[in-house]
Amino acid sequence: MPVISPGAFEPRLPGRSRDPDVDGISLYREACLGTLEECLLPVSADKRPEWGIVRLPVSRIRILNMSLRSVHDDRVAGHVVIPELSAGAFQIDRNRCKALMHELAVMASGDGCVVTKPVYSG
Repeated sequence: MPVISPGAFEPRLPGRSRDPDVDGISLYREACLGTLEECLLPVSADKRPEWGIVRLPVSRIRILNMSLRSVHDDRVAGHVVIPELSAGAFQIDRNRCKALMHELAVMASGDGCVVTKPVYSG
C-alpha cells in the first residue's frame, strides 16, 4: 500500500471545486522553480501546511502512458498538467483514472520522492 494516498492525484471536479482540473492535475517542473515551496503559491496560504510536495520523474510518468502538457500559470513558472487526469477524463473513465492515481501514489511513495509532508491539524 502506498504511503501517499491515490486521492492526492484525483482531479478536482466541476461542482465540487471552484477551480476544477479542466486541463489535468497540476505539476511543476523543478528546474523552473527558485525554491520547491514555490509550487504551493497557487494554494491559499492558510492551506499550504496541509499540502505535501513530492518529486516525480517525467520518465516514470511517461512509462505509465501519461503525458505532460505545458499550461502557462502567471503565479508559478514551469506549470504542466497531466491531461489523462483531467476532470473530464475522470468523469468519462473513473476506473482508468483511479488506476493511474494509484500508480502515481506508488511512485510518489518511493525512496526519495517525498520532499515535504503535510501537517495535519486534526
